[in-house]
This record gives sequence, structure tokens and C-alpha cells, in this order.
Amino acid sequence: MATTRSETANVPKFDDSNFQLWKFSVTILLKAEKLLTIVNGKDTEPEDKKSSEWTAWDTKNSRAQAQKTEISKELLWQKFYEYRMSENAKIAEHISAIELLVKQLKDVDENISNSAICSKVINSLPSKHNAFLTAWDSVS
Repeated sequence: MATTRSETANVPKFDDSNFQLWKFSVTILLKAEKLLTIVNGKDTEPEDKKSSEWTAWDTKNSRAQAQKTEISKELLWQKFYEYRMSENAKIAEHISAIELLVKQLKDVDENISNSAICSKVINSLPSKHNAFLTAWDSVS
């Protein structure tokens, strides 16, 4: 049973204030996929790699890794779309933060176009940069 993006999207974003809800949601998702024992270490790798038990364990382990990657992708996209430059940050810090998010997305094989990156840099500026945004809009 493969987990879909919509199922992983139901897991709330972990934000330091909702650990219990996040943990509960992830646990339910992993139980539904029969992967919780792999993730929590109760189902350990058998020593005999030629046995049917090892093959079954390897299959579950691969699915658990895929699940982990899928949740990571969802969280990274959420961070990317929600990111805004703080009022007192410098432009270089702002661009570096976006570059880091883009690198993290690419590290999990998620593609993002240069135009989407440029759009994010411009549209996530705080209101003190409205004069620049107005000028930018007039030439584009």
C-alpha cells in the first residue's frame, strides 16, 4: 500500500508547539502503512541476508525510507511557500535562506524553476520594499 501525497499532507507541520499532535499523526500514518516497527527499531534487520525474513524486512525498510522522504518533501515545500523575509533581515540573508530551501528541495529530487525562485525572492519581501516591488512590476 503506497502512501499518497494527500495522505502525507494531512500530517500537520511540526512547529515546536504541536509535538503531540504531529507525533500522533505520523504514528497513525506509519501504522496504517505497517511501517511503525521498522521506524521505531522494534523490527530489526535479520542477520541472514539470504533469508525470506531479511527480504521482507528490506521491503518494509525501503517503504519506510520512501515514506520518510515523502514527508520531508511535503515539509520542505510547505517551508518554501510559507517563507517570508523578516522586516530586519538583510537581502543577502533573504536570498541565502531561499537558496538553502531550494538546495534542500533539490536534494530530495524536487525540481523548481529559476522563475519560481526569482518570484519567491521578490514576492516574499516585506512591505518596506514596496517601492522596489512597484518599480519591478512596472518593467515586467
